[in-house]
Amino acid sequence: MLNVVVSKKKNGADCVADHTASRQCLLWSNIVSESDGSPFTDAPIVGVGQAEKPITVQRNAVALYGLGINFNDSSTSSIYHGGSQGTSTAVTLAPREYVQWLIIHAEIRLPSNKKFISHVKFTTQAGKTLEWGVTTGNPTIFTAASDYQIRGFRGTPNEILNSLGVM
Repeated sequence: MLNVVVSKKKNGADCVADHTASRQCLLWSNIVSESDGSPFTDAPIVGVGQAEKPITVQRNAVALYGLGINFNDSSTSSIYHGGSQGTSTAVTLAPREYVQWLIIHAEIRLPSNKKFISHVKFTTQAGKTLEWGVTTGNPTIFTAASDYQIRGFRGTPNEILNSLGVM
């Protein structure tokens, strides 16, 4: 499955939007996996001119517990979704570096037979990666088209991330 997503640069300047008329350009992806948990979206938080710093995943050997982004601006210092168990791993982005590809795998959780996020791989336009987890046979690949970039996330967490999509 391939989804083309996220915020577009308009005439060389960043342009971010949500589903309201007050902004333009933000596209939402489908969500991977189950919707168990309280939904979240970064749409109200991501903004024009924000530069991502570290992207962090909180995980153990089986599940992705949480996902966070720190921004290098004065308006929002960080966004974090999910639980705090497991080990934290981060990748720091250079100035003007952004996430262009994200691969997500979902795994069945027993005995509930519900899915959760078991693997993520972020890749920037500069080729830097952050990868963690156990792959499955059916990945979802989010690719930002030319002049687009992955700026934020949406999904549902409980103790772990049950679902994940991008914007």
